[in-house]
Parts: sequence; structure tokens; C-alpha cells
Amino acid sequence: MYPSFPLPPPLPLLLDHVQHNPISVSYLSPTIQNEFIGILASSVRNKLLDDIKRNKYYGILLHTTPDVGHHEQMSQVIRYVDADYVNKRVEIKESFIRFISFMQKMQLALNES
Repeated sequence: MYPSFPLPPPLPLLLDHVQHNPISVSYLSPTIQNEFIGILASSVRNKLLDDIKRNKYYGILLHTTPDVGHHEQMSQVIRYVDADYVNKRVEIKESFIRFISFMQKMQLALNES
């Protein structure tokens, strides 16, 4: 079962292998796993951005909060109006895009620059 958006070329082959050989040993290192996650995240992000660009109205939400290590993290979220004129349906959607990490408080960094 594949997602509804197009996958990068090598991923369908890997998904078929994993689905049809559930007992086989897999020697995927954490580096390779992180690369797969990055490829899928990029594909999902691109699909979301295509949906957002297709619509007329949107807003960008940015929110900062410190993580456990006291580093500032900013979340980037886009809220947009998804209008389907064929079916006469309007829906407000909100999509998380990414985290942006900072080493110091935003206000201090902005004051110093």
C-alpha cells in the first residue's frame, strides 16, 4: 500500500522488498534510516507546499519554545484555505512544515545583529 503522493524513484522498490520479505534480515544503518526519513519528509513537505501554492489565502505561524536542553526551537506552520470549486467545498487546513533550531534566545540574537 503506497501513499497518495508520488515517492522518489528508489523508495517503491525498497517498500516492495520490505513488504514481501518480512522475515529477511535488514542491515540498514541509522544513517541510511535517517536518509530515508529525510527523503520521505522532503516528499511530504513538497506535496504540502504544492497544495498551499494552489490556493489563494494562507498565513504563516511561527512559535518558539525552549527544548529540554534549553535551546530555542521555532515551529513553522502554515494555515491555508483549501477551496474546491468543483465540489463547492471550502476547508481550512493547518500543516506543520518544520522545526528551526536556535542556539540562543531569539530576542537576544535579534538585538545583537
